[in-house]
Amino acid sequence: MEAPTADQLIAHVKNGQWQGGQYEPAAQFMAGNMAAHIGSYSNEIELLTVLTEDGQSHTVRYHPNLGSYTEPTLQEE
Repeated sequence: MEAPTADQLIAHVKNGQWQGGQYEPAAQFMAGNMAAHIGSYSNEIELLTVLTEDGQSHTVRYHPNLGSYTEPTLQEE
């Protein structure tokens, strides 16, 4: 985990089996699940980026008032 800013997390994950099966793209699957889970405990996260060891990357924006996340637009990244 890294926190380049107060409202952003970057998680580095290893490739592997997720919940009993291989999910591809792994970064996209993990980013959504992690944002929802971390967001349920903290309203301070805004952006979460997941990086896999094979170079996949995916970012989501968490909305604490909605309890959900969205994909940021190119202008927001």
